[in-house]
Amino acid sequence: MFGKTFKNGLEEGKVKVMSIVLFVLLLLSLSCYERPTRVALEGGNPPTFALRGSGDLDRFYIEEADAQEQPNPSPDILWEIVPQDPGPSGLEGKAVEDIGKVTYGIVPAEYKQRIPSNNQPPPVLVEGRYYYFHFSTVNAPHAWGFIVIKNGQPQFARIHGNCVHDKDGKKFKGPCGEPEY
Repeated sequence: MFGKTFKNGLEEGKVKVMSIVLFVLLLLSLSCYERPTRVALEGGNPPTFALRGSGDLDRFYIEEADAQEQPNPSPDILWEIVPQDPGPSGLEGKAVEDIGKVTYGIVPAEYKQRIPSNNQPPPVLVEGRYYYFHFSTVNAPHAWGFIVIKNGQPQFARIHGNCVHDKDGKKFKGPCGEPEY
């Protein structure tokens, strides 16, 4: 009916249909792949974080870091944003690639500033100091790392800073591990 019949009994047309179906299934499975959140730095001070990845931004914050591998004496968050409407799970935000870029101190559409309160501007980032940033995402790995402002430009910094960890409900400071940006 479809044309030529192969030795194994399958007709040529059925083989073509099965090949197309398998190809479409392969494309669908590849499109479901989670791409980690990636960050590139742009601009001056304040820095702009250019984002890509397949996740949704649940939270972004930046705090001062200690480059001497000691616990940060003031681990307070300098600036934090969260979705205006986190959805039923409390973890839903806008797609990272739809946001595109986040500039320190400028709240993206559909987000709100949690810290500092009352929409006060965050402190200016000081030349030569190190800062820890964290993009918490849903449905893709997070991005985090350290930056420093040098000659008015943001740069990624390879320091072995300390992070706050939680074990058995108790918080403690320890090495952060390797940055993921």
